[in-house]
Amino acid sequence: MLWTPMAEEAVMTDPRSYERDIIEITYHGKRLLVEPVSATEARVVRLISTDPADFLRPDLQPGRVVPLFR
Repeated sequence: MLWTPMAEEAVMTDPRSYERDIIEITYHGKRLLVEPVSATEARVVRLISTDPADFLRPDLQPGRVVPLFR
């Protein structure tokens, strides 16, 4: 028995069905994990960096659309 406010479809769905195509690219010398949204653009999912200043850059924020190939 499962007591939850979530819809049955959300709880019982195969977790692999939520997998997205995530790829790693280099953009302006920084490593990004991105999700392609078209043949030429991708949406930033995660920034991979050890420099705290990189996380303040608006062009590297998650959700930002960047060119897929440079």
